[in-house]
Amino acid sequence: MNRIFIVDDDVTSCMLASRLLRNAGFEARYGHDSRALFQTLVEWPPQLVVLDIHLGGEDGRSIARRLRASSAIPILILTASTDLQTKVQSLELGADDFISKPFAAGEFVARVRALLRRAALPAWHGTAAASDQLWLDNDKRTLVVAGVGELVLTEAELRLLELLLIHAGNPLDREVLSKAVLRRLWQPGERSLDLHVSNLRNKLRKFAPTVLEIQSVRGIGYRLLLGGAE
Repeated sequence: MNRIFIVDDDVTSCMLASRLLRNAGFEARYGHDSRALFQTLVEWPPQLVVLDIHLGGEDGRSIARRLRASSAIPILILTASTDLQTKVQSLELGADDFISKPFAAGEFVARVRALLRRAALPAWHGTAAASDQLWLDNDKRTLVVAGVGELVLTEAELRLLELLLIHAGNPLDREVLSKAVLRRLWQPGERSLDLHVSNLRNKLRKFAPTVLEIQSVRGIGYRLLLGGAE
């Protein structure tokens, strides 16, 4: 049975989320700060962390950054903010997904299940080479570009870039990308996939702007160009 730990300083929110998870067949516990989380990681290691971004004391951003530095455990961010920048920052810190508060019970449980499915996928060991100049290393979760260096990616970014590399030059629609990266059907208005693409695109522009470029394809989705080729 999968163990889920919730970090939220709102007791009512913790009780609601834990009850929803238990009713869905998970083991769920909660705490209200970073101390409770990191102690739980040792004493009762969870398979997923649900983390409120706005906490008293050390906030969720700092906690997510510290957690991601030492663990690949899936992180689902809770946020009452409707600000797009807050959600983008959450993903940039290494969170895997986010959901806005107040949330629908069905959506909350579905997002938890999707993250756990992604985490349970068999690891792809070794490398996937796009050419002799660049390749993905799943063990290190990095993109390696000869003469440039290594770029650390989140799990979602790694899966996204892998798929785009396999189909380099060809557009992939959002439905295909969402199923492969987020393990759920894409819905019109859904922004999670676009935010992961935006984060990856920004990383690539800073890391190797002349080597890889993610283009938006109007009405379809995205494609990856190599070496600036048209």
